[in-house]
Amino acid sequence: MSQNQLRLHKFARDPLYLSRHAGKRLTQTSYSILSTIERYRLLPSSMILRLVAGNDRVIYRHLQHLYQLGLVNRLALFGKTGRPGEFNYFLDNPQTLELLVSETGASAEDLDFGAVRRNRDKWQPLTATGAGERAAAAVELEETSEAQRYFIKHELMISRLHGMLELACRRSEGKAELADWLQGPRLFHSVEAPKVLNRPGRFVESGETEVLPHRPDAFFSLLRTDTGETLHFFYEAERATNTTTRVIKKLRSHFYYIAKKRQIREDYGISRIRAVLIETLNTRWAENLRTAATSPAISGQKPSELFWFTSSEFFAKRIEKTIGGRSRFIPYFLDHPEVIFSKLWFSSLDTAGVLPRSLLN
Repeated sequence: MSQNQLRLHKFARDPLYLSRHAGKRLTQTSYSILSTIERYRLLPSSMILRLVAGNDRVIYRHLQHLYQLGLVNRLALFGKTGRPGEFNYFLDNPQTLELLVSETGASAEDLDFGAVRRNRDKWQPLTATGAGERAAAAVELEETSEAQRYFIKHELMISRLHGMLELACRRSEGKAELADWLQGPRLFHSVEAPKVLNRPGRFVESGETEVLPHRPDAFFSLLRTDTGETLHFFYEAERATNTTTRVIKKLRSHFYYIAKKRQIREDYGISRIRAVLIETLNTRWAENLRTAATSPAISGQKPSELFWFTSSEFFAKRIEKTIGGRSRFIPYFLDHPEVIFSKLWFSSLDTAGVLPRSLLN
């Protein structure tokens, strides 16, 4: 068999791979990769290289092996030119979680088997098996709807913040620790609030109430080791697809859930949220939402200091870097994840000349 025939396709599994590599065993690096992908739900290869210890080429080989074994799956978003971006990895095989339980001692209760099963239905149309590379690429390009692309990009936005936090804490020389990270259906709650009516030039509360969903994209806690203080945050990835009216309703839900009804005590076992973080794709939209957050429909006549806004532009701007002797452009956060702790967050109460805020200070 020629070398050309042995070459593995990027977008399809080789049906003969298992027989060729039957004796190849998984290593600690393999299990570390699987555990990391499980924690993040959807994770690009560039972030895996930074989160998992090891040589880049070795980790790439492990990812290829795990993909061919069916223990991980992957998809790539195609741009307007038809060229694919990097692979984004996820789990859609419950046997992968069973393997983590049996081989690493992971607790089955801590692993989300339901999410992995849902992934098979959610992502399966966007991946291909048993087809040639060109055919698989065409399938993915045609079948990725705008709604699916939005969902994928939204999940990757959440993973980016998660990764920045974890990597920034590693570089903090022990000054900060990511004490907790939660996302997904376990965060889904609701809160009762007075129903608001939009009258000409003002909002008024009616005598009726309504139930508002409270579904943040993530909840996380940072431990400041110098003071022993634990800081809690909700996070929203806002991709400029919601109208300001819908965003105001979402922020109103946060305000009543956190400040008015104080349901965080019962649902999270904490007494205070430092901030609700809203990350948008650009500074213009961040400023629009920051202004909208002062609406009386959210917290009455006194705007709340609870909401902090920033733009992905601060994290994702591309910088030139020499990799393997070649000059390449990579997102800033990959080389400087500690940027997440910089003063880049603006409260809805901040005015001109007021310095932005940091998550830790």
